[in-house]
Amino acid sequence: MLRPYMAETVKRHRCAPVIPNHEDFALSSRPIHIMHVLGNFGMGGAEMGVARLVQGLSGEEMRHSLAILGADRSLLDELRLELPCHALGIRGRSYMAFRPLAELFRRERVDIVHVNNLAPWPDAALAAKLAGCRCVETFHGVEQGLIQFSLPRKLFLRGVFRLSARVTAVADEAAELLTTLTGIPRAAVDVIANGIDTERFAPVASPEARRALRRDKGLPEEGLLLGCVAALRPVKNHRGLLRAFAQAVTGTAAAAHLVLVGDGELAGELRELAETLGIAERVLFLGRRADVAELLPCFDAFVLNSDTEGLSYAVLEAMACGLPLIATAVGGNVRLVRDGRQGLLVPVGDGDALAAALARVLAEPDSLAAMGREARIMVDTEYGMTAMLARYHNLYRELAG
Repeated sequence: MLRPYMAETVKRHRCAPVIPNHEDFALSSRPIHIMHVLGNFGMGGAEMGVARLVQGLSGEEMRHSLAILGADRSLLDELRLELPCHALGIRGRSYMAFRPLAELFRRERVDIVHVNNLAPWPDAALAAKLAGCRCVETFHGVEQGLIQFSLPRKLFLRGVFRLSARVTAVADEAAELLTTLTGIPRAAVDVIANGIDTERFAPVASPEARRALRRDKGLPEEGLLLGCVAALRPVKNHRGLLRAFAQAVTGTAAAAHLVLVGDGELAGELRELAETLGIAERVLFLGRRADVAELLPCFDAFVLNSDTEGLSYAVLEAMACGLPLIATAVGGNVRLVRDGRQGLLVPVGDGDALAAALARVLAEPDSLAAMGREARIMVDTEYGMTAMLARYHNLYRELAG
């Protein structure tokens, strides 16, 4: 049974909704209803992207709701986001979720179904077809470092593609990966880059302000802080990050800490690994936090050792806060960073290269500030919230006819 849910309060985005003022456009008798479909609605990049769209594009012309195949809707409470949420409560893989979804789309008079990532796409696309809705798929990336799907899966997803009105990806690299995995024509995948609020995510004004913020957050006031905001899942390769950090700080007196923000299935294992590597006192596990916008300016650099990425919101937020990126050369990272300008990139899975990059910034801490300024300029210029909201606004209006 579907369980409707409503959080108590609403948190609006600081950016005003980017709604073009078309004088010749007359509102219909009701707003366009967009229902976002995901596996769950816990902390994650795709989920945060949906939250930003809801906050930026709600009003008289459009309204939003949420359908999740599972039961985790914790991000609604964390963001205090008022959004109707319908949870199917399905555990594990389902091949029949399209039936209750189609019923839901009809009952709620949904105009556009916007589904994120591949897992819920088949059910959402078929349900939208049955209910007479238009379906949009947005591809962020894959959890595993895959380079190909099996032929049956490719053919299946091509069929799902034909049921969909539009397919988008968050970066050119994500679009190319989707084409490689599925055989969907590259020309059929539109790229709408992720965007963030560069007013909310911004650098601190001075070193003194940074020390005060660190003190307020219970972090070491002196020394380098290398931060990582990512769920503690295998794809983020925190194991390799811990080993590289241990290698970089061995034999150095540099005051440096690695701060891990996030929670997940590997939390206990990673704590044990830090103990085994002899760096437990240098690694701070902060768990899942709702104050990431305030934590990021505390750091000197952002480190991400992912095996795969699309165009990471966490990376964009960190760079907007003036942090250089030390990361694997995967996904959108290669578009955001010119090596030595906005940060340092290393080959995926190369622990020695990551350790060398970390050792370099420990030995040359002054280089971080200059790269951080370049990172801020890059994001502020090309990945602001305004452009993303305008693209999705136009897409929704086009599909609504």
